[in-house]
Amino acid sequence: MDWLIALNNEWPLAISHLWSICVQEQFYLFWPLLILLLPRRWVLSAIVAVAFAGIAFRIGCVIFSAPIIARWVLPFGSLDSLAAGAALGWWGGRLRASRGGWVIALLCLSMLIVAAVLRNSDPTKLKSVLVEPLEAGAFVILVARTATGFDGNIARFLSNAGLMFAGRISYGLYIYHILVAMVFNRWMPSQMRFLITIPSLRLLVFGIATLFTAALSWRFLEQPINRLRGEKTRKALGPIPDGSWEQEGATRSQRPPHLIFSADSSG
Repeated sequence: MDWLIALNNEWPLAISHLWSICVQEQFYLFWPLLILLLPRRWVLSAIVAVAFAGIAFRIGCVIFSAPIIARWVLPFGSLDSLAAGAALGWWGGRLRASRGGWVIALLCLSMLIVAAVLRNSDPTKLKSVLVEPLEAGAFVILVARTATGFDGNIARFLSNAGLMFAGRISYGLYIYHILVAMVFNRWMPSQMRFLITIPSLRLLVFGIATLFTAALSWRFLEQPINRLRGEKTRKALGPIPDGSWEQEGATRSQRPPHLIFSADSSG
């Protein structure tokens, strides 16, 4: 899909947002093979090289005036962001809490603000190539810090049932949000079209409908698939060995139902 979008240099309305999933899947086909074939001592160098390759691709797109859409959707333009995730796994994926937590939070916020400003500026300027590294760096830090857990008000906020449920169905929210909008735009009766012409009402209607659709998808599609996948995985690879989670300080009650690969084992 991402290659087709780049070739046509236009966004197909209904499925245009799927380009990012295509990029991820292409990376997942390539990256495990690289990790398996490379000696372990070269993996970190490979991660760095892949990251610089992504930046170099975008610089080349600016210099040679390549179409903006192709620069966004082709997998080469996301290599530095994907490499940042690989580096996070290689590093261990955790950032311990410290007294400088607010400094880290302000740093991440500043990086995201600068990235947002650059993203909304002229994409033909070389400074625009910094958007992805800034965003990737900020989110790597946030993910690493979140992986260690929070206390107090932040923990209570993040463990809110509604927020956790939204996270659980977030894949469906992403997949269905454009389709829901298209259905309303096409089939909404003329007497009720004011619900989708007033911006605030449109946001409310589309938001509620997308939440409902994603919740149904989670209940009747994604959950059964996840259960089946977990059962097949346990049958193929066996149960998690006793003691593997205790080494990470987790109790038996904290063990997930599915087989989990550690950051070290995934590279």
